[in-house]
Amino acid sequence: MNINSEELKKYQAEKKEPESLLEARLATLKPEALTKSEKSAVYEIARRIAEHDLVNLKEVSGSQSAGLYLRHALADAKVEAFGAIFLDAQLRVLEMRELFQATIDEARIYPREVIKAALEVNAKACILYHNHPSGSPLPSPSDIALTKNLKKAFETVEIDLVDHIVVGKYGVASLKDRREI
Repeated sequence: MNINSEELKKYQAEKKEPESLLEARLATLKPEALTKSEKSAVYEIARRIAEHDLVNLKEVSGSQSAGLYLRHALADAKVEAFGAIFLDAQLRVLEMRELFQATIDEARIYPREVIKAALEVNAKACILYHNHPSGSPLPSPSDIALTKNLKKAFETVEIDLVDHIVVGKYGVASLKDRREI
């Protein structure tokens, strides 16, 4: 994203701020014109903005608000990761925590550890998440069974399971939106 000196002089003569110059440059920028390092920087900035927005949300209600951040954070992950976004009674984010990572051929999720983590932060609600490194966000039958199991476990300690979001390279799937929970 090089800004040449003629563009800078033009904007300085018009008494525009450097931010205006950057905004003008970005408005005309085509993704294919970016170098690999520029694309990487843009991706990292987008991830940080989404993370900031997630943590500063007034409330989280499911796949739309949490899905944006999770997609940026997990879409290109090489291994399967399972975690939770713990929420208070007003569905504000208390903490986001990765709880498990898969081995090469299996992902073991222990409901007891998920419940323990929720209780540690005094969560009243939870959004579960995990990624599919294969790229497809569609939940598997075992994803659905695990979610139903965890929902029952959460009910025993009076914690609401708001959603379970599956992240793939090409999008996200909400088990709540799919009426799987």
